[in-house]
Amino acid sequence: MPASSRSDRSTSPLACLLALGGLAGCDPASDDTANASAHLLGPPDPLAPPVQPADRAPSPAQVRAVVDAMLRSAYGEDSFDASRACWRHTFDGATGPRDYCMRVATPQVLPGERGPEVYVLTYSDPEAGRYAQDEPGLQGLFAAQASDDGTWTPLAASPAIGTGRAGDCGCRHDAAIEVGPGRYGWLSIAGDAWQGAESSAYALRIAEDGAFREVSRIPRASRDAPGEFNTLEVDRSGAPVAGMYPLKVTRRRGDTLLGTRAVAFDPARGSYPWTP
Repeated sequence: MPASSRSDRSTSPLACLLALGGLAGCDPASDDTANASAHLLGPPDPLAPPVQPADRAPSPAQVRAVVDAMLRSAYGEDSFDASRACWRHTFDGATGPRDYCMRVATPQVLPGERGPEVYVLTYSDPEAGRYAQDEPGLQGLFAAQASDDGTWTPLAASPAIGTGRAGDCGCRHDAAIEVGPGRYGWLSIAGDAWQGAESSAYALRIAEDGAFREVSRIPRASRDAPGEFNTLEVDRSGAPVAGMYPLKVTRRRGDTLLGTRAVAFDPARGSYPWTP
């Protein structure tokens, strides 16, 4: 149900997290401590979306209000922990309920078919030092349609996706990317490395029925083929199928090119099929 956002809330948690003059991130990590996903994904995949007219783009205060309202709805009105600048959340994992503290990455404002859309990611605090090795990290994904009058309409929310290990999702630098004309999704790397051998896959999630649903699990690396890896790109020059661009998957062994494959979206399956 659409909610009205108020940008004058003096106690807004987002005021603690985002700079007043712009959308400065609250990610405490420096470039030297960036998580694995940042370099595994390779060079950034350029969005190159059409520029929003100035009178349509929401102000920083409006974006803060939308994000604040989305997170209050997802984690609870009183769940913000000002002492740690994060949102408290209890996740029921394989080892039972566990308390997490979800930090907020820099929001993105992207042009949608009906106007600007606000995308924001939350991630479990990797510096908390309170999780066992077998306890996952958490990733939260949110999107909303922003209106000129400051109101907003939720598009999708997945507050707690278990991924990674030891309380670190390895996702804090993930970004929403364009996956179809005026359509966006979140691209992440899911997996881990053990004794120098990596086993991972590209997880692509899109907004559907109020949540973010995974539509691709194309492998990045396998312990069965050490030294070989796939890179994944969205091919925006290709013809969309069911509103989704094809994916381009390039396989390499070190600097040697092994091959390139195009993977079209399968509307019957609702995903990008992959056969090794």
